[in-house]
Amino acid sequence: MRRHFAEPDGPRGRLILRIPAEETKSKRRELAAEVPADVTRRLRWYRRNVLPRLGADPDGYLFVTRNGAHKSQQTLSQQISEIIEERVGVTMTPHQFRHCAAYLYLEANPEGHLTVQAMLHHALSKTTLHWRAGTTCQF
Repeated sequence: MRRHFAEPDGPRGRLILRIPAEETKSKRRELAAEVPADVTRRLRWYRRNVLPRLGADPDGYLFVTRNGAHKSQQTLSQQISEIIEERVGVTMTPHQFRHCAAYLYLEANPEGHLTVQAMLHHALSKTTLHWRAGTTCQF
């Protein structure tokens, strides 16, 4: 929690998510975004009420097992894929979900390439335009 989140205005203020450059796909630049207020409230409630009951450190890992140990990336990816299949009826990896969200955004906002470039963290707009030309998301 403390590794990737900052509370510049204190524990009741804004919550900023920060992913260091070395942990991103491109490894070129840090990702930083303010967490929406409703999500911030839920995260703080989860940290205060759920993590301690699991024996986990509220300032430690966000995604933990029932015994408080942190979940691996493989476990999280599998669980995300299972939920997508259960709720949407589509077999999809988290990476495919990311691209599908960008594709659907462009379908609704054909001029939104800069937004998608930011969503996918493409350094160059031509990468996004090339990606768009070869991407579909069919259910």
